[in-house]
Amino acid sequence: NDKPDMNFGIPLMDDFSVRRVLSSIAAAQPRNYIIMEVKSNLINEERQELVRRFCAPPYKKVAVVVMGSPSSDFKERILDLILKEKQENLEQEWRNKKEEDERKKTIELQQKQLADAKRKAEEQANVGAVPKAKPEAGSDNKDGNASQMAIDGEGAKQPDEKGVETEAAGKKDEGGDADVKEEDDQDKKPEDEEEEEEAMPVAELSEEEKKLLFRKKSDTDLTMWVLSNSFPKFSIPEDSEGFDQIRYEWENESQSKEYLKQYILQKKVHCRIEDLQPSDWFRAKWSEWQKVLQEWHNKQSEYKETAKFKEKKAAEEAAAKKTAEESEEKKDEQGDEKMKEEKKDEKEKESGDDIFAVEDVCDVGTGEPLFARFTFEDWALLSLRLELLLLVHAFKKDVSDPERVGIHETHLPFYYQKYYRKTFNVKYYGVESNSALVDMVKDTVVIRPSDMVLEAQLSEEMDSFDIFVKLTEESRRERQRRMDAGDETVKLKFSKPETPPQKGAQQVTPRPYQVTVGGNAPMKGNTGSKGYFQPRPQQQDKGWYAGGNNKGTYGSKGAVTYGGLQGAAVGGKSYGGQQSYGGGKSYGGGNTYGKGYGK
Repeated sequence: NDKPDMNFGIPLMDDFSVRRVLSSIAAAQPRNYIIMEVKSNLINEERQELVRRFCAPPYKKVAVVVMGSPSSDFKERILDLILKEKQENLEQEWRNKKEEDERKKTIELQQKQLADAKRKAEEQANVGAVPKAKPEAGSDNKDGNASQMAIDGEGAKQPDEKGVETEAAGKKDEGGDADVKEEDDQDKKPEDEEEEEEAMPVAELSEEEKKLLFRKKSDTDLTMWVLSNSFPKFSIPEDSEGFDQIRYEWENESQSKEYLKQYILQKKVHCRIEDLQPSDWFRAKWSEWQKVLQEWHNKQSEYKETAKFKEKKAAEEAAAKKTAEESEEKKDEQGDEKMKEEKKDEKEKESGDDIFAVEDVCDVGTGEPLFARFTFEDWALLSLRLELLLLVHAFKKDVSDPERVGIHETHLPFYYQKYYRKTFNVKYYGVESNSALVDMVKDTVVIRPSDMVLEAQLSEEMDSFDIFVKLTEESRRERQRRMDAGDETVKLKFSKPETPPQKGAQQVTPRPYQVTVGGNAPMKGNTGSKGYFQPRPQQQDKGWYAGGNNKGTYGSKGAVTYGGLQGAAVGGKSYGGQQSYGGGKSYGGGNTYGKGYGK
């Protein structure tokens, strides 16, 4: 490429020391020089640095601009190179195929020879194993004369019969030899026949290849890192930079500038910003969202523990069972159409009022949060909506460039990891592409077909995050209605990530410790359980638990869930008449630490 790594193992060459020395003494030798550096020749500051090296009178500094649509000679040369490269590839494929065919023929011939040898060995074994005819066991010849006559008769007929047998055997042998010969000829026939060799293919350019102006190479002139950091500064040489002449080879000055402008705009979409860093605005929004999301998780957990929720769930299960039984009875009487209408009316009744008319998503009017029925998949889609929308708006703010219209679809994993510090894997959501994932939350973010850039459907200015709950609940109900109608294609198939073991957690039996109370005296709870406090007479009996605002006896165990995780609790702080702190923090059944201070 433009400045490849040397890697010669020679320090002075690998660190470009020799290059700097040659550049410094080159101007002292009056010769004709061509400086072929792609990046340096396209950046104003670096061009001026190169011009200053050759400021001596003998030198005439000429800038040659080669941009835009190439000349006919260049096009012909490029097409010839493409055709030559294509021909070389075809010839290599033809040679590989020919070698493979010859290898297969050799293997077949060897297998055939082995089969023939085996067949001949079996034939020879069968000929040698033919048993001799045994005389039949009959009655003894009582009449010696009769026996003698019989023997004489056999002897008389033996020459004729022997001649007949010999003739038959000769014919048989002749026929056998003919068969063997015919088989041998048949086996040798394909080998002797010369197969027509496949002619070497001739490459031809397709219509699309004939329209190409440039040839794609495996090694680029600039690495992606260098190009992404430098292309916004590309410019056309000007007379004020110290050139004696500026020559345009393909197109004139205005056309070249327009070509470069369009190139930069295109690269601003397709090239990612390697050194982009999230702004304070993004960090504040992200921190605020995490707090709100945690509160919603806690609210759902608390609601599911209430007796009202359990009664409602039991009533729904009984109603569903009753509906199923009634459906079986009505199936033959009233038909399927009426059943579908009744089912639709029930679903509409369950859906209640308009989702977007709800003022408080934590209480729709009966103490039930709007997200009460959210499952793991719904929470994942809720977070995905916020994360993609926040990412789109934060990107525009952080780049501060109106020409960077947004994040290209192929760069979504890169920017997601840079902003959120976590892996973006679409397979967790049961899809195979970024576009398929974005289509799942198209009410929040879409991919613009014209340039494949992510486009936000909601404004960055919002009073609360409630809109994401409403959109997720609307999507959940629509998905449920379609599944009830028999459409299994909308069923979500998310992969639940494994919860990593908590740092420092130990699966050991709790060990009790003696509690001591006094000025700055530490108090330990059971290891792996909730912290507790030993009450003192002079302290008040009531206090408030931090986070849950649930009253309880001072010094009792904390009961506020931590992070929505099963088996995790935070010991509450209690404030009595005299400032004292009781309770301990328990993380997922791990170590428990509690401190008590009494005055």
